[in-house]
Amino acid sequence: MKKEQIVALLLSSVFAYRTIRWLITIYQTSMEYHYIRMETILHFGLHLAGIAALIQYFATAYKRSQFLRAYLVYLIVIISVDLIISSLILTTSLEESNRTARLTAYVIELVEIILSCLLLSFLKNNRTPQVSITKNENGEPVSHYIPASLLQRFFNRVLDIALLGYVAYANYDWWRYVVESMQYEIPYGVIFLTHPFLLYVVLIIYYVVMEYAFRTSFGKIITGTTIIRAAGGYPGLGAIIGRTFCRFLPANSISFFFYDDERGWQDRLSGTGVVEERYLYQPDFIE
Repeated sequence: MKKEQIVALLLSSVFAYRTIRWLITIYQTSMEYHYIRMETILHFGLHLAGIAALIQYFATAYKRSQFLRAYLVYLIVIISVDLIISSLILTTSLEESNRTARLTAYVIELVEIILSCLLLSFLKNNRTPQVSITKNENGEPVSHYIPASLLQRFFNRVLDIALLGYVAYANYDWWRYVVESMQYEIPYGVIFLTHPFLLYVVLIIYYVVMEYAFRTSFGKIITGTTIIRAAGGYPGLGAIIGRTFCRFLPANSISFFFYDDERGWQDRLSGTGVVEERYLYQPDFIE
């Protein structure tokens, strides 16, 4: 059996499990509340989009699908937040029966995220970025590549924030439950303010893991771009961590307009850049 067929089989297993799970969730929610919650509808709608991506993967004879990669990123993020919240819930005072059920769900989610990461790793772009190296008037080497446009960079940021914002919104009720279960009299306003803290933590982990392990992010997959090292090849972990924290610099978002090469402070300080994936493995595209 070929690798592509094994990947397709694993993907089908993951999607089949999630389909059954969501159908049960929708049924239980409708029976308990006599209506379907908006978060459930959104989650299931995105799951249907994932099924469409899987069908596309089969229809194109296992051709690497941007659509499917984007859905796997969403899946990894949503399950990761579930795992964080589940870990906190398991530390609170749950009844033994509820603890067993929650622990079982925790183990299943852990297996699910490991599978999703392996599948996304298989589907990632393995071509090596190449750049053109010249020397300036001082004889120092200067690397050149065609950077992604400012519009692409803008959409990368917007789509990534939109994904994480959606995940934070969808899990707010669980976060509130966790904080209130700590047996402290915490005002609602304080609970509301602690929620963005969780979002920032997830944001940092998200960018470090996605850009280092998969050389991309949700937004970059949609716009067909990828991260590279300015001197050629892909950046290491230190550069990715530095790049991630540079995003929190006050004027980083407008620093792209200070230079002519479409690179902001997060790129310059970390020695990285963003290019369109179609330019990878083309060493002669710079004159």
